[in-house]
Amino acid sequence: MAKHTPTPAGFQPIEVTPVTQVGFKPIEVSPVPAPAEPKPVAPAPVPTPPKPAKPAEKEA
Repeated sequence: MAKHTPTPAGFQPIEVTPVTQVGFKPIEVSPVPAPAEPKPVAPAPVPTPPKPAKPAEKEA
């Protein structure tokens, strides 16, 4: 468990966001404003699968 240094009892080392303690919010951990744009782009490729659905029966 102790990889680098023995942590005191009751202390949990956050390997994911160690900077959060200082008051800095990493964009890689909680990208809220980023997914806002990519959202409308995902629904576009959804209506495309219906075409290959028919030929899939013959190949399968």
